[in-house]
Amino acid sequence: MLNSKVFRIALVSAALLAADGFVEARQADLRKKKSEQERISMKSTLDAEKRADMKLWELENKVMKGPKSDKFLGGKKDGSESSVLSSPRSDAAHFPKIAELMDSIGGGYAWRSYEVITNDGYRLNVFRIIGSHRAKTRAKLYPQNKGPLLLVHGFSSDAETWFDRSDESALAVGSQLFEEGYDVWMANMRGSMYSRAHVSLDPDNDDAEFWDFGLSEPAERDLPAIIKKIHAVSTTCKKVTIVAHSLGTNHTINSLSKATNA
Repeated sequence: MLNSKVFRIALVSAALLAADGFVEARQADLRKKKSEQERISMKSTLDAEKRADMKLWELENKVMKGPKSDKFLGGKKDGSESSVLSSPRSDAAHFPKIAELMDSIGGGYAWRSYEVITNDGYRLNVFRIIGSHRAKTRAKLYPQNKGPLLLVHGFSSDAETWFDRSDESALAVGSQLFEEGYDVWMANMRGSMYSRAHVSLDPDNDDAEFWDFGLSEPAERDLPAIIKKIHAVSTTCKKVTIVAHSLGTNHTINSLSKATNA
């Protein structure tokens, strides 16, 4: 009699465990489907935003010709750089590889470039993920309430380093941080592929002069200039978070050690 009761209890326990396992598996499957549906919905929204951005720029080009037409997208009448958003077309034309990477593994988010000029004349290009070229859409969908975050690449590299991934299914790290609520900027230090310019020197014809810098200049001149630009554009930010790799870490520590208000 006792053995029979124990056997029945064991059967009931096994059945309950199997039911719990089924429920957990079902819930996991539903969560996975919901996550996939949200991802597809977000991609559709982003695709629609990109099409709207391009149509807006094409319409603006018909109304106002010339480089100052960017002011339609939120700039000032004087075309000041701190408030002008470059067009998706012009940035993609100047930096096709970045455009390709943002489309393929960057989540398709809109982005733009800023030019930063250091106090010794080097012209640096800095990339910023903005989500959308339309101000109302940015304010509604991408508040970036965690503030600016600057990604600083390492030795013999550039902003493309932040698109390297070990997980092929994951977004690029910059886009992941953007989705976490950061205002993401990607630096390109002097001499790198995207910052190979100067106000008066040619990197090819003025070789000796253009390349006459060491490890201290990127830390003491490039980073402060980039951070100053970020503060000028993100007028409400109180601090800039820095994530650096390899030599970029050295530059960051060196720069902060000499900063007066870090």
